[in-house]
Amino acid sequence: METFAVCPQSASLTEKPRLLIARYSDGYEQRAPDGLHPIQQVWQLSFLFKGEAPYQALVAFLRAHQGSRPFRWQPPGETESQLFRCSEWTPQVEPGRVWRIQCTFEQVFDSV
Repeated sequence: METFAVCPQSASLTEKPRLLIARYSDGYEQRAPDGLHPIQQVWQLSFLFKGEAPYQALVAFLRAHQGSRPFRWQPPGETESQLFRCSEWTPQVEPGRVWRIQCTFEQVFDSV
């Protein structure tokens, strides 16, 4: 399994617990976590490159994983790497041959 080792310029985390909810006619609800891993990390990452070669290497890594194959990545503040996949990225070219890419990394719980 490959490891993603590029440091993002910025990172933003979203966590939304997945719940099973039973609603009753009187307005009462029962809630319970859904599954063994009910909280998934979703990271919005931004990378900035002052040259095309590192940008192309990052895009090649993402394309090789095709949005479905997981890779190891260590989120900011974590002590160990975890499994993620990236099914969406948006490149931008800025003046002065500056390359920016926005990525969404979604945590996966596949067995290794």
